[in-house]
Amino acid sequence: MAFKDILMTICTVSWITCSLLDARSVTSVPLKRNVPTASTAHCEGKADILLILDSSTSIGRAKYATLANFTANLTRNFHIGQNAIQFGAVLFSDNVRNLFDLNHFHTNDEIAQALIHMPFLTGSTHTALALDYAHNTAFNVSHGARTNVGKIAIVITDGNSQNHAQTAQAAERLKNSGVKVIAVGVGNSISRAELLAIASNEKDIFNVSDYSVLNEIKNALVTSACEAATTTPAPTTTTTTTTTTTRPTTTTSHCPTPTAPANGEVVCKYSDEIFCTITCKNGFQFERTDAKYFQFPCDVATGVFDKVITPDCVHIARSTLVPPLG
Repeated sequence: MAFKDILMTICTVSWITCSLLDARSVTSVPLKRNVPTASTAHCEGKADILLILDSSTSIGRAKYATLANFTANLTRNFHIGQNAIQFGAVLFSDNVRNLFDLNHFHTNDEIAQALIHMPFLTGSTHTALALDYAHNTAFNVSHGARTNVGKIAIVITDGNSQNHAQTAQAAERLKNSGVKVIAVGVGNSISRAELLAIASNEKDIFNVSDYSVLNEIKNALVTSACEAATTTPAPTTTTTTTTTTTRPTTTTSHCPTPTAPANGEVVCKYSDEIFCTITCKNGFQFERTDAKYFQFPCDVATGVFDKVITPDCVHIARSTLVPPLG
Protein backbone atom coordinates (compact mmCIF):
# COMPACT_ATOMS: atom_id res chain seq x y z
CA MET A 1 0.00 0.00 0.00
CA ALA A 2 1.32 3.43 -0.94
CA PHE A 3 2.27 5.93 1.82
CA LYS A 4 -0.57 8.25 0.79
CA ASP A 5 -3.13 5.41 1.03
CA ILE A 6 -1.81 4.41 4.47
CA LEU A 7 -2.02 8.00 5.69
CA MET A 8 -5.56 8.48 4.42
CA THR A 9 -6.62 5.24 6.14
CA ILE A 10 -5.19 6.53 9.44
CA CYS A 11 -6.94 9.85 8.93
CA THR A 12 -10.29 8.18 8.32
CA VAL A 13 -10.08 5.86 11.34
CA SER A 14 -8.83 8.62 13.66
CA TRP A 15 -11.40 11.22 12.58
CA ILE A 16 -8.58 13.52 11.44
CA THR A 17 -8.88 15.81 8.42
CA CYS A 18 -5.63 15.83 6.49
CA SER A 19 -4.45 18.24 3.80
CA LEU A 20 -1.73 17.01 1.44
CA LEU A 21 0.44 18.88 -1.02
CA ASP A 22 1.86 15.56 -2.23
CA ALA A 23 2.62 12.11 -0.82
CA ARG A 24 5.72 13.41 1.00
CA SER A 25 4.43 16.67 2.54
CA VAL A 26 1.64 17.11 5.11
CA THR A 27 0.81 20.80 5.61
CA SER A 28 -1.86 20.52 8.32
CA VAL A 29 -3.52 17.86 10.45
CA PRO A 30 -6.28 19.62 12.44
CA LEU A 31 -8.13 17.41 14.91
CA LYS A 32 -11.89 17.12 14.61
CA ARG A 33 -13.37 18.37 17.93
CA ASN A 34 -16.82 18.87 19.35
CA VAL A 35 -16.47 22.63 19.66
CA PRO A 36 -19.66 24.73 19.89
CA THR A 37 -20.18 26.88 16.83
CA ALA A 38 -22.07 29.63 18.68
CA SER A 39 -20.12 32.85 19.01
CA THR A 40 -18.91 33.94 22.43
CA ALA A 41 -20.40 37.14 23.79
CA HIS A 42 -17.95 39.95 24.43
CA CYS A 43 -18.53 43.34 26.02
CA GLU A 44 -16.64 46.48 25.01
CA GLY A 45 -18.71 48.89 27.09
CA LYS A 46 -17.79 51.06 30.05
CA ALA A 47 -19.14 50.14 33.48
CA ASP A 48 -18.41 49.18 37.06
CA ILE A 49 -19.47 45.57 37.67
CA LEU A 50 -19.58 44.05 41.15
CA LEU A 51 -19.74 40.29 41.64
CA ILE A 52 -21.68 39.44 44.83
CA LEU A 53 -20.97 35.77 45.49
CA ASP A 54 -22.60 33.39 47.95
CA SER A 55 -19.86 31.73 50.02
CA SER A 56 -22.07 29.88 52.50
CA THR A 57 -21.66 26.30 53.69
CA SER A 58 -24.53 24.92 51.58
CA ILE A 59 -22.50 25.24 48.37
CA GLY A 60 -19.77 22.81 49.36
CA ARG A 61 -16.09 23.09 48.50
CA ALA A 62 -16.23 21.24 45.16
CA LYS A 63 -19.08 23.32 43.77
CA TYR A 64 -17.48 26.47 45.14
CA ALA A 65 -14.43 25.68 43.02
CA THR A 66 -16.75 25.42 40.02
CA LEU A 67 -18.21 28.83 40.89
CA ALA A 68 -14.72 30.30 41.17
CA ASN A 69 -13.74 29.01 37.74
CA PHE A 70 -17.01 30.18 36.19
CA THR A 71 -16.66 33.74 37.46
CA ALA A 72 -13.03 33.85 36.33
CA ASN A 73 -14.06 32.77 32.83
CA LEU A 74 -17.04 35.12 32.83
CA THR A 75 -14.88 38.19 33.38
CA ARG A 76 -12.74 37.26 30.38
CA ASN A 77 -15.72 38.18 28.18
CA PHE A 78 -15.30 41.84 29.11
CA HIS A 79 -12.75 44.39 27.96
CA ILE A 80 -11.03 45.38 31.21
CA GLY A 81 -9.46 48.77 31.81
CA GLN A 82 -9.72 52.12 33.54
CA ASN A 83 -11.65 53.44 30.55
CA ALA A 84 -13.57 50.23 29.95
CA ILE A 85 -15.02 47.63 32.34
CA GLN A 86 -13.96 47.50 35.99
CA PHE A 87 -14.72 44.48 38.16
CA GLY A 88 -14.99 44.26 41.92
CA ALA A 89 -16.00 41.25 44.01
CA VAL A 90 -17.44 40.60 47.46
CA LEU A 91 -18.19 37.32 49.20
CA PHE A 92 -20.93 36.78 51.74
CA SER A 93 -22.09 34.26 54.31
CA ASP A 94 -22.50 35.28 57.96
CA ASN A 95 -20.40 38.34 57.12
CA VAL A 96 -19.21 40.18 54.03
CA ARG A 97 -15.65 40.01 52.74
CA ASN A 98 -14.38 42.47 50.17
CA LEU A 99 -12.36 40.35 47.74
CA PHE A 100 -11.13 43.28 45.65
CA ASP A 101 -12.19 46.84 44.84
CA LEU A 102 -13.44 47.98 41.45
CA ASN A 103 -10.19 49.70 40.54
CA HIS A 104 -7.80 47.16 42.08
CA PHE A 105 -7.07 45.12 38.94
CA HIS A 106 -6.60 46.32 35.37
CA THR A 107 -6.22 43.08 33.39
CA ASN A 108 -8.35 40.00 32.78
CA ASP A 109 -5.61 37.70 34.08
CA GLU A 110 -5.33 39.52 37.42
CA ILE A 111 -9.08 39.38 37.97
CA ALA A 112 -9.31 35.72 36.97
CA GLN A 113 -6.50 34.70 39.33
CA ALA A 114 -8.11 36.52 42.26
CA LEU A 115 -11.44 34.78 41.61
CA ILE A 116 -9.95 31.32 41.11
CA HIS A 117 -8.24 31.58 44.51
CA MET A 118 -11.12 33.20 46.40
CA PRO A 119 -11.55 31.81 49.94
CA PHE A 120 -14.52 29.70 50.98
CA LEU A 121 -16.08 31.46 53.98
CA THR A 122 -18.78 28.93 55.03
CA GLY A 123 -21.69 29.98 57.24
CA SER A 124 -25.28 31.08 56.60
CA THR A 125 -26.76 33.06 53.71
CA HIS A 126 -27.00 36.70 54.80
CA THR A 127 -27.66 38.23 51.39
CA ALA A 128 -28.92 41.53 52.82
CA LEU A 129 -25.50 42.25 54.34
CA ALA A 130 -23.84 41.91 50.94
CA LEU A 131 -26.41 44.10 49.18
CA ASP A 132 -26.04 46.80 51.83
CA TYR A 133 -22.26 46.60 51.56
CA ALA A 134 -22.55 47.08 47.80
CA HIS A 135 -24.79 50.11 48.29
CA ASN A 136 -22.88 51.72 51.14
CA THR A 137 -19.29 50.88 50.32
CA ALA A 138 -18.37 48.88 47.20
CA PHE A 139 -19.91 51.32 44.71
CA ASN A 140 -18.36 54.32 46.45
CA VAL A 141 -15.67 56.36 44.69
CA SER A 142 -13.26 55.58 47.53
CA HIS A 143 -13.48 51.92 46.47
CA GLY A 144 -12.84 52.60 42.80
CA ALA A 145 -16.31 53.42 41.47
CA ARG A 146 -16.54 56.00 38.70
CA THR A 147 -19.18 58.65 38.11
CA ASN A 148 -21.44 58.62 35.06
CA VAL A 149 -20.77 55.00 34.08
CA GLY A 150 -23.15 52.07 34.29
CA LYS A 151 -23.27 50.24 37.61
CA ILE A 152 -24.10 46.53 37.61
CA ALA A 153 -24.25 43.99 40.44
CA ILE A 154 -24.33 40.27 39.64
CA VAL A 155 -25.58 38.22 42.59
CA ILE A 156 -24.98 34.45 42.44
CA THR A 157 -26.56 32.40 45.24
CA ASP A 158 -27.94 28.92 45.83
CA GLY A 159 -30.32 29.56 48.71
CA ASN A 160 -32.87 31.84 50.28
CA SER A 161 -31.46 34.48 52.57
CA GLN A 162 -31.83 34.36 56.34
CA ASN A 163 -34.26 37.28 56.25
CA HIS A 164 -36.25 37.82 53.05
CA ALA A 165 -37.69 41.17 54.13
CA GLN A 166 -34.26 42.60 54.91
CA THR A 167 -32.90 41.27 51.62
CA ALA A 168 -35.76 42.86 49.65
CA GLN A 169 -35.22 46.20 51.40
CA ALA A 170 -31.45 46.11 50.84
CA ALA A 171 -31.95 45.23 47.17
CA GLU A 172 -34.39 48.11 46.76
CA ARG A 173 -31.90 50.57 48.22
CA LEU A 174 -29.22 49.33 45.85
CA LYS A 175 -31.49 49.50 42.80
CA ASN A 176 -32.79 52.95 43.73
CA SER A 177 -29.19 54.21 43.72
CA GLY A 178 -28.97 53.45 39.99
CA VAL A 179 -27.40 49.99 40.10
CA LYS A 180 -28.71 47.31 37.75
CA VAL A 181 -28.96 44.08 39.75
CA ILE A 182 -28.79 40.71 38.01
CA ALA A 183 -29.78 37.68 40.10
CA VAL A 184 -28.51 34.17 39.37
CA GLY A 185 -30.20 31.37 41.28
CA VAL A 186 -28.50 27.98 41.43
CA GLY A 187 -30.46 24.84 42.29
CA ASN A 188 -33.97 24.51 43.67
CA SER A 189 -33.36 25.84 47.20
CA ILE A 190 -33.86 29.48 46.24
CA SER A 191 -37.36 30.75 45.60
CA ARG A 192 -38.59 32.76 42.64
CA ALA A 193 -39.81 35.40 45.09
CA GLU A 194 -36.29 35.85 46.46
CA LEU A 195 -34.82 36.31 42.98
CA LEU A 196 -37.58 38.74 42.01
CA ALA A 197 -36.85 40.80 45.12
CA ILE A 198 -33.14 40.96 44.31
CA ALA A 199 -33.19 41.56 40.54
CA SER A 200 -33.94 44.87 38.84
CA ASN A 201 -36.40 43.21 36.44
CA GLU A 202 -37.73 39.76 35.74
CA LYS A 203 -35.54 39.60 32.63
CA ASP A 204 -32.53 40.06 34.91
CA ILE A 205 -33.17 36.70 36.60
CA PHE A 206 -31.25 33.58 35.58
CA ASN A 207 -31.80 30.05 36.89
CA VAL A 208 -29.61 26.98 36.55
CA SER A 209 -30.08 23.56 38.08
CA ASP A 210 -26.52 23.23 39.37
CA TYR A 211 -23.17 25.03 39.50
CA SER A 212 -21.86 22.58 36.90
CA VAL A 213 -24.11 24.10 34.20
CA LEU A 214 -23.45 27.79 34.87
CA ASN A 215 -21.65 28.02 31.53
CA GLU A 216 -25.00 27.52 29.80
CA ILE A 217 -26.03 31.05 30.78
CA LYS A 218 -22.65 32.75 30.40
CA ASN A 219 -23.32 34.45 27.05
CA ALA A 220 -26.77 35.62 28.14
CA LEU A 221 -25.30 36.95 31.38
CA VAL A 222 -22.62 38.88 29.51
CA THR A 223 -25.24 40.33 27.17
CA SER A 224 -27.48 41.38 30.06
CA ALA A 225 -24.64 43.10 31.90
CA CYS A 226 -23.38 44.76 28.74
CA GLU A 227 -26.76 46.38 28.10
CA ALA A 228 -26.18 48.54 31.16
CA ALA A 229 -22.49 48.94 30.37
CA THR A 230 -23.16 50.60 27.04
CA THR A 231 -25.67 53.05 28.47
CA THR A 232 -24.31 56.00 30.42
CA PRO A 233 -26.62 56.56 33.40
CA ALA A 234 -28.26 59.90 33.88
CA PRO A 235 -26.48 61.92 36.56
CA THR A 236 -28.14 61.92 39.94
CA THR A 237 -29.94 65.20 40.49
CA THR A 238 -31.15 66.83 43.65
CA THR A 239 -34.18 69.09 43.44
CA THR A 240 -34.38 71.87 46.02
CA THR A 241 -37.81 73.31 46.73
CA THR A 242 -39.07 75.91 49.16
CA THR A 243 -41.71 74.52 51.52
CA THR A 244 -43.18 75.27 54.91
CA THR A 245 -42.34 71.86 56.36
CA THR A 246 -40.67 71.79 59.75
CA ARG A 247 -38.49 68.81 58.81
CA PRO A 248 -34.83 69.85 59.11
CA THR A 249 -32.76 70.05 55.94
CA THR A 250 -30.34 67.14 55.74
CA THR A 251 -26.83 68.34 54.89
CA THR A 252 -23.30 67.22 55.56
CA SER A 253 -22.96 69.84 58.29
CA HIS A 254 -25.24 68.01 60.68
CA CYS A 255 -22.92 65.09 61.27
CA PRO A 256 -19.22 65.64 60.61
CA THR A 257 -17.47 62.63 59.11
CA PRO A 258 -15.99 60.42 61.86
CA THR A 259 -12.24 59.96 62.00
CA ALA A 260 -11.06 56.76 60.35
CA PRO A 261 -9.03 54.39 62.52
CA ALA A 262 -5.43 53.72 61.55
CA ASN A 263 -5.40 51.46 58.48
CA GLY A 264 -9.14 51.98 58.12
CA GLU A 265 -11.53 53.91 55.90
CA VAL A 266 -14.75 55.84 56.47
CA VAL A 267 -17.37 56.15 53.73
CA CYS A 268 -20.48 58.28 54.28
CA LYS A 269 -23.74 58.43 52.34
CA TYR A 270 -25.80 61.58 52.32
CA SER A 271 -29.31 60.99 50.98
CA ASP A 272 -32.67 60.65 52.74
CA GLU A 273 -30.73 59.06 55.58
CA ILE A 274 -27.17 59.86 56.60
CA PHE A 275 -24.89 57.09 57.74
CA CYS A 276 -21.20 56.27 57.68
CA THR A 277 -19.49 52.92 57.24
CA ILE A 278 -16.08 52.11 58.73
CA THR A 279 -14.03 49.33 57.14
CA CYS A 280 -10.44 48.14 57.33
CA LYS A 281 -8.14 48.37 54.35
CA ASN A 282 -7.04 45.25 52.47
CA GLY A 283 -4.75 43.11 54.63
CA PHE A 284 -6.24 44.40 57.89
CA GLN A 285 -9.14 43.37 60.13
CA PHE A 286 -10.88 44.77 63.17
CA GLU A 287 -9.25 43.80 66.45
CA ARG A 288 -11.15 41.40 68.73
CA THR A 289 -14.18 41.03 66.43
CA ASP A 290 -15.18 39.14 63.29
CA ALA A 291 -17.20 42.10 61.97
CA LYS A 292 -16.23 43.26 58.50
CA TYR A 293 -17.65 46.76 58.85
CA PHE A 294 -19.40 49.09 61.29
CA GLN A 295 -22.24 51.39 60.29
CA PHE A 296 -23.44 54.48 62.13
CA PRO A 297 -26.60 56.51 61.47
CA CYS A 298 -26.66 60.26 61.89
CA ASP A 299 -29.02 61.80 64.43
CA VAL A 300 -29.99 64.98 62.56
CA ALA A 301 -31.64 66.35 65.68
CA THR A 302 -28.38 66.41 67.64
CA GLY A 303 -25.98 66.63 64.71
CA VAL A 304 -23.85 63.68 65.84
CA PHE A 305 -23.50 60.08 64.79
CA ASP A 306 -25.06 57.46 67.03
CA LYS A 307 -22.59 55.27 68.94
CA VAL A 308 -19.52 56.06 66.90
CA ILE A 309 -16.57 53.88 67.83
CA THR A 310 -13.20 53.66 66.16
CA PRO A 311 -12.01 50.04 66.48
CA ASP A 312 -8.39 49.37 65.66
CA CYS A 313 -7.51 47.76 62.33
CA VAL A 314 -4.69 45.25 62.73
CA HIS A 315 -2.75 43.11 60.29
CA ILE A 316 -4.51 39.87 59.38
CA ALA A 317 -2.49 37.08 60.94
CA ARG A 318 -1.33 34.54 58.39
CA SER A 319 -2.77 31.70 60.47
CA THR A 320 -6.28 33.19 60.23
CA LEU A 321 -6.32 33.38 56.45
CA VAL A 322 -8.58 30.85 54.74
CA PRO A 323 -6.40 28.81 52.35
CA PRO A 324 -7.22 29.11 48.66
CA LEU A 325 -8.95 26.30 46.87
CA GLY A 326 -6.57 23.70 45.59
